[in-house]
Amino acid sequence: MTLEQNLVAFLDAIKQDGRISSVHISLYVSLLREWQLQGELKIIQVTRDEMMQSAKISAYRTYYRSMKELQRYGYIKYIPSPNPKIKTEVCLLQKNT
Repeated sequence: MTLEQNLVAFLDAIKQDGRISSVHISLYVSLLREWQLQGELKIIQVTRDEMMQSAKISAYRTYYRSMKELQRYGYIKYIPSPNPKIKTEVCLLQKNT
């Protein structure tokens, strides 16, 4: 899928999902942009600080909660790194609507 197709699929999926907030949308779009920058790989590697800055999230707790919720809701697969020097892995999933 292209960047545009992924974005449209995500926006279509969240229309009926009342759990999704503007923070989730901002974070997902930032992840999508990073996916594109990394060559549209199945699994991307990101840092918390880069994603927080890109998504305009100021609190660590909000970032972690939103990443975990996006995973629980089926939009991403989130593989946090136990070591802050190693990047977190994220896989964008196709949400069945």
